[in-house]
Amino acid sequence: MPTSIKYLADLKIVESNYSGVVTPDELQQSMANGIELTTREKTGLILSDCTTMLEGHSVVDIFYFLSKIDRSVISHITKEAMILPLDPKAAENVKFYETTCQNRGLNVRSFDDRESALAWLLQ
Repeated sequence: MPTSIKYLADLKIVESNYSGVVTPDELQQSMANGIELTTREKTGLILSDCTTMLEGHSVVDIFYFLSKIDRSVISHITKEAMILPLDPKAAENVKFYETTCQNRGLNVRSFDDRESALAWLLQ
């Protein structure tokens, strides 16, 4: 599976890693797993590393997933920092996700590197 999720206890962050082609089903499952882990670990911080992610899902898939998420389920999530993919098409999808989240009042920002993402996330 091209996704993995772990809790970084020292930083109190849930980290999601995406690599290669991520299908719509894999993306949806990863998002659900990430939300569940933030709830279990009582954290509101997510770092999504998409550096090596390629296309595999569309902006329509992203919009559909975000429209189905119950705001009360994610109300504890305060910030999500995303590291942009190197692949230009995949980066467009991440930027679309960022804009769609922001339009829904969620605090999501994308960054070119891990250091910048962590600095913003932990401020």
